[in-house]
Formats: sequence, structure tokens, C-alpha cells
Amino acid sequence: MKKLNQSLAFVILSLSLIGQNSVSAAIINNTFSGTADFGPLTGQSYNGTATFDDSSITGSGNESVSTTNFELTFNGKIFNNSNADIGGSAEAIYVDGIFAGIQYYS
Repeated sequence: MKKLNQSLAFVILSLSLIGQNSVSAAIINNTFSGTADFGPLTGQSYNGTATFDDSSITGSGNESVSTTNFELTFNGKIFNNSNADIGGSAEAIYVDGIFAGIQYYS
């Protein structure tokens, strides 16, 4: 179930944040909320925050930067940088300099 929740979190965040353009060399603070619209948890609400520095993004190809702060509340559970398994984290994903979403994995 943990992997299912984490996979759903990634998909939800990707869909929630798609289309927001990057602002070069800046600390980015995102606050988001919504409702899952597919899968076994359809109708469950989520909300959260993510903070990251995009100053290292070159604007070419697929790139990612680690979040300095990440928290997602979904289906009664809290996902954040500190409770990701060893080696896991949340990252901001960019494609050719355009912000594409947040990926949380463990």
C-alpha cells in the first residue's frame, strides 16, 4: 500500500503542478491541493507544499533538483522528506527548463 500511495502522490503532484513555468535562479515555494480523479482512491483530497532552488537548472533536457522542504497529506497520511526511506526524496522535475512536477519516491 505504501508504494501505491507514493505512486499516486507522484501522479497527483505531476498533474497538479504541470504548466507552471520556471523562474530562473530562484527559491520556488509551491502550495497545492486537489482531489484524486482516478484509481482506487478517487475522491480523496490532498494538499501540501514544496520548496526548492532552481538555480542549477540549465534549461536543456530532463533535469531535477532536490526539495529543501516537501510535505504532502493524502489519504490521512503525511509524506515528506524525513519519512522517505533511505535513499528516497522529493525532487522538482524540469523538462527543457519547464517545471513538470514533483516526484516523491522511496
